[in-house]
Amino acid sequence: MVPVEIDNLEWVSHLSHLEHLDMSHNSFQGPIPRGLQNLTMLADFHLSFNWFNSTIPDWLNSFKHLKHLDLNESAFHGTVSAIIDNLTLITSLYLDGNYLEGEILNFSRNLCRLVNLGLSYNNFNGDITEFLTSLSLFIPSSLEFFDLRHNKLLSGSLPRQLGNLKNLDQLDLRGNSFSGAIPIPLGGLKSLRLLYISDNNFNGSLPENLWNLSNLQELYISTNDINSLGHLMETCGNSLPSGPDGVKRKGVSSTGVTTGDEPPVHVPNNENTDEGGTFRSSDKVTPIVESIATIFLCSNQIDWSSASAACGSTAMKLNHGLCDIAINWAGSLHHAKKCETSGFCYINDIVLANSDFSNNMRLV
Repeated sequence: MVPVEIDNLEWVSHLSHLEHLDMSHNSFQGPIPRGLQNLTMLADFHLSFNWFNSTIPDWLNSFKHLKHLDLNESAFHGTVSAIIDNLTLITSLYLDGNYLEGEILNFSRNLCRLVNLGLSYNNFNGDITEFLTSLSLFIPSSLEFFDLRHNKLLSGSLPRQLGNLKNLDQLDLRGNSFSGAIPIPLGGLKSLRLLYISDNNFNGSLPENLWNLSNLQELYISTNDINSLGHLMETCGNSLPSGPDGVKRKGVSSTGVTTGDEPPVHVPNNENTDEGGTFRSSDKVTPIVESIATIFLCSNQIDWSSASAACGSTAMKLNHGLCDIAINWAGSLHHAKKCETSGFCYINDIVLANSDFSNNMRLV
């Protein structure tokens, strides 16, 4: 692609009634010409994927009709000027993948219509707590998408006020230096579908109400100092299916936590066995956390003290009718690598568990 000098586009500045301008995915080089400041009627302005190598121009302050501003990956540098705070109609603001630095200015109530905010892959620094607090207080009902990942110099903790973002669909905080506990109000974001907080310094337990987020599809919490998943099995017990006689099944983890109020129900025999039992597809076990499609938990400081021979212990509970569903969260992690199984323990555990099953079960 042949680079285009941005000064050659001065003719665009005469289109004073222009409302939509998309200059993205070109090879424009050099600062944005001041002539574009005449386009004050713009509602949508796309400049992403170019090489402007300049600061964000101050004259954007006069773009009172602007609703969508996309400056992604265009080599902008410097700080985020306070003029963005005057874009009172803005709903989508994307500044990802630039060289922006300094502290992120606190947002005011002027940006109360903001729906999408992208600040990822920059060089922002400082304590983020005050910014997140102002964001949560002044834009509580509109924000749906917030991407702040990979700003390694950002520190601070997550404020309880994040629980005000009731319509938040995606929260991405990966690859920063945030610390402290995950605030309990985060588990009250019922609209949350994607939550990424991996590669930080978070510690403590995950809030138990996090497992009640019925719309959650992806949860990434790897590479932190989290030491407890909370009462996961207990709080998710309502997701357990019923047995063939309508009695609720009972689940157990390798640490012995159980769910369900009724006695366990034996899994029906397979219809092809000599005993002539029946098996229906409706009897298949569904996931404990039905709504979550992906969970990444690796590289935290979970207590895996029961990891050794844990498959054997869960198999024993199944064989003795202590549960109908058994989950070994810690299988083979005592010899695991950072994010994968390693050594022979996981094979040994499987063999031992299957051997125990074969002595007690009609079908393995």
